[in-house]
Amino acid sequence: MPFLGTTGGGSVKQYGGQANLGYFIKNSLRFRSGASASLSRTFGTPTNGIKYTWSGWVKRGALSTEQGVFCQYTSNTDSVELKFLSTGELKCYVAIPGNIDYSRQTTQVFRDPSAWYHVVFVFDSANATSDDRIIFYINGTRVTVFTDPDGTIPQNNVSAINTSARVHYLGYRGVSTNYLDGYLGEINFIDGQALTPSSFGKTDGATGQWIPKKFAGTYGTNGFYLKFADTSAATAAALGKDSSPNGNNWTPNNIDLSSTTTITSFTTTGSSTWIAPVGVTSVNYLVVAGGGAGGSAGPPMYDGGSGGGGAGGFANGSLVVVPGTSYTVTVGTAGTGATGRTRGANGSNSVFSTITAIGGGGGGGALITTGANGGSGGGGGNGGAAGTGTVGQGNNGGYYAGSPGNGGGGAGSVGGSATNNNGAAGGSGLASSISGSSVTYAAGGGGGGYQLSGGAGGSSIGGSGGNNNANGSNATGYGSGGGGSGATYNTTGTLSGGSGSSGIVILSYTSPTSNTYDAMIDSPTIGVLASNYATLNPLVPVTNTTRSNGNLTFTKTGNSDIVLPSTIAMPSGKFYWETTLTTVNNTNNIALGLVQQDAPAAGTGTWPGGSDSALVIFTGGGNLYVNGTSISSTGVTYATNDVIGLALDMSAATLALYKNGSLVYTATSLVVTKPYLALFDSYGSGESQSVNFGQRPFTYTPPSGFKSLNTYNLP
Repeated sequence: MPFLGTTGGGSVKQYGGQANLGYFIKNSLRFRSGASASLSRTFGTPTNGIKYTWSGWVKRGALSTEQGVFCQYTSNTDSVELKFLSTGELKCYVAIPGNIDYSRQTTQVFRDPSAWYHVVFVFDSANATSDDRIIFYINGTRVTVFTDPDGTIPQNNVSAINTSARVHYLGYRGVSTNYLDGYLGEINFIDGQALTPSSFGKTDGATGQWIPKKFAGTYGTNGFYLKFADTSAATAAALGKDSSPNGNNWTPNNIDLSSTTTITSFTTTGSSTWIAPVGVTSVNYLVVAGGGAGGSAGPPMYDGGSGGGGAGGFANGSLVVVPGTSYTVTVGTAGTGATGRTRGANGSNSVFSTITAIGGGGGGGALITTGANGGSGGGGGNGGAAGTGTVGQGNNGGYYAGSPGNGGGGAGSVGGSATNNNGAAGGSGLASSISGSSVTYAAGGGGGGYQLSGGAGGSSIGGSGGNNNANGSNATGYGSGGGGSGATYNTTGTLSGGSGSSGIVILSYTSPTSNTYDAMIDSPTIGVLASNYATLNPLVPVTNTTRSNGNLTFTKTGNSDIVLPSTIAMPSGKFYWETTLTTVNNTNNIALGLVQQDAPAAGTGTWPGGSDSALVIFTGGGNLYVNGTSISSTGVTYATNDVIGLALDMSAATLALYKNGSLVYTATSLVVTKPYLALFDSYGSGESQSVNFGQRPFTYTPPSGFKSLNTYNLP
């Protein structure tokens, strides 16, 4: 896979080539030390308490603190701690009751913020060779040289790890505040076996890189396999699920999988599109078609009552969608009320993607007496037959072989059948809470009366039928039928049926857009679904700045302009990234954009001035600097909680800035002879930003053709 290494100045450069991978890791979990994030599990009785193997992939975040990786801490004299030191080395410390201390600390330091490290830790106190009782492997190679090795593990001695009834931790030392800041993925623990890295990885023949492979052996009683694939909840049964046969689930502590529910209502008739946001793979829908109109009577004397309009079809459920894909949305129109001895017009269909709700049938009139078929059928008029409803979407209209009008069918019930000379009531609608509160939709219109009263509209939203010699009423709400007109008994008037009401489409979906959302697709393997993603570069020594949350957040601790770059450069192609301005003291404090990879500022973090030829930046004061050329009045301003998207097109030599999903300005004529790094700057103390290169779902859908910043998408 492409390997990202650091230059002497601390910036990051690209080494080409993609690995030919036979095994793909789709998920990782971010551990935020500031949130005291960890996973925990109390172990049971082991298969073999003196022999085990731990394997995991680790990507580092913050580098300057001691951080636990896999630990069991009971006391200072009874613990096992696999941890990174504040100076970057990996250390194993074992304390055994009886004043036995053992430690091995690597001479290597692990400070590459763009690298995934494969760590294998083997404990085998049964081994006759004392130096083989604890073994480290990093990226497939055994570590044999240590700084100040201390102590010897007694043969056949148990350790704190893999001991019954003890709480074990991932991402935490178990004491003090030594939490991991970084990422873990593809974790295997094998109880009762001392294995080599070849059980979990291999050397890629094309690139020479160490790559993962799926473990195919047995796990033992306390063994487990964590792949963090179920992100439905931050629970042991979901995110912490053990994918080995054992069911040894781990409990997430202070891990965030919160999501935002978005409700979008389409009420304007006609067609439009909806684009599935990034991270959204399923949407709940309510699709209601336009309601049919009521029938009408007159002018001849003694026309009978007319039928009420049928409700529009009512369709609800959930649909699988593809993020970034456009889906058709059509809101159906209402049937228009008829005038003069005719049947009411049908409502038109409403559509969402493959879901079509059928328009409501018009109510029968005094001459065309049969109610029309539809989502729900129109009521028969003046003795005519009822219209038929669509199965699963509505009901039939009412029928009575006499002069009064019958009720149009509703989504909840059949239209009423007239008795005596009163018009019948419309069928009831159905309630839905998709909008966040219970609302009733799609009721039938009431039938018109003959000599007497018209029928009531269904659920108080269908139009009511007209009394003798009166017009039917229009429907209210969404997708309901209009009321049929009354009879022209003893009169020669021209009457009108009531119009239906137009349809509606409502979509509800959840999206994981929180800045603290910890389920990632940052991965040591390379593919379209997950890859090694860019972060902020912690090796660039910017002043008055702390980086946290897996190098996706920075906070200013004093006043100073900075050049804080990404870890991955963009030599060509089209890329999109976002930053959420979590705290802004003043719009003029913020600058966002690009810095050329080989610029001194990219390695030192020192602000060179906006007019530096290596920069392309949008300032919060509305100024734009393009490789030394100043352009004013861009309209760009920044405020707390703004989500700023940046879209770089190296072929077109443009950088577009989006604010809360809307395009604000596009910089043109960029110098594109050198690769660019993403650049972030906040001047004021206390200001902070949370960046996203695509390792978690974007808040807004990227422009068409633009890609996340990861190794798979590099040229």
